[in-house]
Amino acid sequence: MLSKGSKLFKTVSFAMASTVEINRAFLCLICVSLIFMREAQSLFSCDGNSIEASSYQCNPYESPDNCNTFAVFYGNPNLLSLTNLSSYLNLNRTQIMEANDLPANSELLERDQPLLIPLECRCSGGFFSAQTVKTTVKDDTFSSIAASLEGLTTCKAITESNPKLSPWLLKTGTKVMVPLRCACPNFSQLNQGMKFLISYPVHGRETVYGLASAFNVTVETIASANNISGEFKPDGLVSNSTVFIPLSKKPTLKKATESISIMGPTQMSLKRERKKRIKLYIVVSCVSIVAILAIIGGILMVRLKRKKKPAVESKTGDLELQISRTPKNLTEVSQEAQEKKSLDKPEMVLINTFSLEDLRKATENFNPSNLIEGSVFHALLNGKNLAIKKIKPESVANINLKFLQSINHPNLVKLIGSCTGNGIHSYLVFDYAKNGSLKDWLHGGLAIKNQFIASCYCFLTWKQRLKICLNVAQGLQFIHSYLRPGFVHKHLTSRTILLDEEFNAKIAGFGLAECSNRSEGSSEISSYLAPEFVSHHKIAPSIDIFAFGVILIEVLSGTKPESRAKEGESVPLSERINSALLSDDVESEIREWVDTAFGEDYSYNAALSLANLAKSCVEEDPCLRPSSEEIVEKLSKMVEELPDEEKASSFGSCSKIKTKDALNMDV
Repeated sequence: MLSKGSKLFKTVSFAMASTVEINRAFLCLICVSLIFMREAQSLFSCDGNSIEASSYQCNPYESPDNCNTFAVFYGNPNLLSLTNLSSYLNLNRTQIMEANDLPANSELLERDQPLLIPLECRCSGGFFSAQTVKTTVKDDTFSSIAASLEGLTTCKAITESNPKLSPWLLKTGTKVMVPLRCACPNFSQLNQGMKFLISYPVHGRETVYGLASAFNVTVETIASANNISGEFKPDGLVSNSTVFIPLSKKPTLKKATESISIMGPTQMSLKRERKKRIKLYIVVSCVSIVAILAIIGGILMVRLKRKKKPAVESKTGDLELQISRTPKNLTEVSQEAQEKKSLDKPEMVLINTFSLEDLRKATENFNPSNLIEGSVFHALLNGKNLAIKKIKPESVANINLKFLQSINHPNLVKLIGSCTGNGIHSYLVFDYAKNGSLKDWLHGGLAIKNQFIASCYCFLTWKQRLKICLNVAQGLQFIHSYLRPGFVHKHLTSRTILLDEEFNAKIAGFGLAECSNRSEGSSEISSYLAPEFVSHHKIAPSIDIFAFGVILIEVLSGTKPESRAKEGESVPLSERINSALLSDDVESEIREWVDTAFGEDYSYNAALSLANLAKSCVEEDPCLRPSSEEIVEKLSKMVEELPDEEKASSFGSCSKIKTKDALNMDV
């Protein structure tokens, strides 16, 4: 009996000792993980104590003061297309394609696909960096920008480059200088045949040995090249830090599906073993926590039993207290939820909701002075400019509110929230486009909206129009190709293209056309409709392309889309463009087409290219129309071919109308 008791005691003691050791190991693992997490997160910190926050030092006596080099960038969920990536970093899309030997029609990127980003690295103020400019979108901060670039910059570096901007309070459309981390080989390295120091962002638990194997260089050369940072740790690379890879020629990166193995067999086996131990630690710790909770629960049960009698006596009083403290809005929400259920409008609860009182206050009780157009009002809510659209309650069921809230693209108007109203009207709250619609600017609508736009007699320059067309094409590309499933707008017109404070175009009117009064300008609306949609109600991306082609003609000619009178005839613009391009004197026809407001301030070759693009978009056979990707590529090249001074001055200003024809615009 004593022997059995001794064995049992030893078994229990061993189990307890093992549990203690396992828990110790688990706590150590947590501490180590927290250390690595803290080091990685500090790279995104904006304070002055961030490790590796500054750029790398340079010495003009030891290395060239500038060089062309590359950085490695991995495709992430926010940047999975060449267009988005080049736009995000204000880089040349063609150069990115050439650096990675991509086909001309390349657009979509795989997640974690490595890309070479060409950089112009310069020594300035004692530090190397490659400066690029990012235009902020909603909710951008210095920290989020640094995080999206995964180690190629830091929040502190961005803060130092933009001393007049707040890291956390950035207005949409703000130009932010983003210094990307780079370095040039020193003269000694150049003599040894090294032409590049590739900026490589560390992912996960990569090692120097894995990187050396992947890029076919030695561990010693990587260690030597990274001595210039003063922070290089060859035995413990920190995730989202930057390591320089010295190379004698431009590397060829493999696709994500063929991604290079950074860890050898030994590291992989250790990783599997480490995963097994982590699972064991988690299981044991969970069992320990459950046991502790059970003990605490038992103690609480004993105490509750002791107090059971007084609790029963006060039960009625407690219930009355609970009822009296039930918030009023809880009852209202329950009633509202029942009403929503009966109306079959579940999407309403998926977006931000505003009270009718808030909207009345924001619009000065829907004062006519705040009426933008139709049933859309300008509002100032919590210091932010918004647009509020009145709609009929029964129309809400026809609107995919969940989709409207889910779209997040700089060239699409975002739905902020909704209001169920008082039964007479419901309301949708959108981002506000300060400069009105494209139609207003092309066809003289500004003259009757001067309470919102100060200048009544302005027109869009050639540069502005070209960039607006590109913005619209990028928005179409997003809804056609990147949304899953794809989406067709169906109601694209110059009225549904809105312009923000800096004349960036945003597509609006998603699913709202059925809720609007379309009696006004019905012939004008029909001019945007593709033949296959009119005859067979066929819905495909090609019908948006047709409407976009009509808009291109509007932009080029400054004329309304339904017709252009000549010699007593009235011919739709989408048909007339063909005869213009097939005439014996194309140049005269095109120059006659071009908006007279330009004067001579436009390129004939660019106008001809735009006319040909418009013609291809309005082809009667939808199979002959280009895709949105092809349109984006064409317009991107046209924008890139603009002289630098034209690109720089293409936004934020308007010119007075100089010609007689322009002053007699039909409003």
